[in-house]
Amino acid sequence: MQLKTIGSVVAAWLLAVLTATVLGSIIQTQFNMAAIANLDVTIPVGTWLMATVQDIFNFGLLYGLLVAIALAVGFAVAALLTGRFAERLALPRIPMFVLAGAVAVLVLLLTLNAVLPMTPIAATRNTAALVLMALAGAPAGWVYSRFRARKSGGSHV
Repeated sequence: MQLKTIGSVVAAWLLAVLTATVLGSIIQTQFNMAAIANLDVTIPVGTWLMATVQDIFNFGLLYGLLVAIALAVGFAVAALLTGRFAERLALPRIPMFVLAGAVAVLVLLLTLNAVLPMTPIAATRNTAALVLMALAGAPAGWVYSRFRARKSGGSHV
């Protein structure tokens, strides 16, 4: 793989990581704030918005590192399936990366919840939040796939 190709793969991956991390951070914040509001606590809109922005930067840092690892594995599997086995399996490229992004984040969240003694991301105790956070990996897969196709002229990596 040429250095230029490696650079475009890394750039596309970083954009995908940013996409999933920001969306996941926003989703978990909204579920956490809604849980607080359900306790009959009045949360001003400004506080709600500030919490969202702060979580993108604070929660997002560690979460982004974990998402980066998950997406690297997921996209590698998708690249393998759409590259080497594309002719035999006729797998469409973009949907494979969209699926890989969502599955990678879902596996990450389920693994964290199973391995750690307590749920590290409180919002994921809620099934809807877990599903939505996992689905935040789907647009990340789309971003990766589209950016790679545009930069590399349709390469499968």
